[in-house]
Amino acid sequence: MDTERSSLFVPAAVLGVCLLLGLVVGGWVLGSQIKDLKLADRYVTVKGLVERTVKSDTAIWPVSFKEAGNDLPQVFAKSETDKNSVLKFFAAQGVQPNEISVGQIKVTDKLANEYGGNNTGPRYIVEQTVTV
Repeated sequence: MDTERSSLFVPAAVLGVCLLLGLVVGGWVLGSQIKDLKLADRYVTVKGLVERTVKSDTAIWPVSFKEAGNDLPQVFAKSETDKNSVLKFFAAQGVQPNEISVGQIKVTDKLANEYGGNNTGPRYIVEQTVTV
């Protein structure tokens, strides 16, 4: 009976050591993967760019203005007056005319809006943007 016990002890010990090593290695791999997954959302990797300080020499300043009313020619005239006032202000501040860009005029007719159930207030809205 002692021989049977000693002959089964060696394979059982090898099996136990293999199971122990498998559990340790599996736990280590699983733990490192969980750690990497948790830390992955804290960093951003950017490739191909170099960080450096740059002094800004350009700024874009859009100035938008709106006028509203029920008579389109009158509203358009008010918008032109606003545009001229903005251009005068920029000229008084020393902005050169070649640095100013006048955008297209956008006219909205609220009665032509197919989804507009609330038609209170002025009918026309005229909007324009001047960019420096």
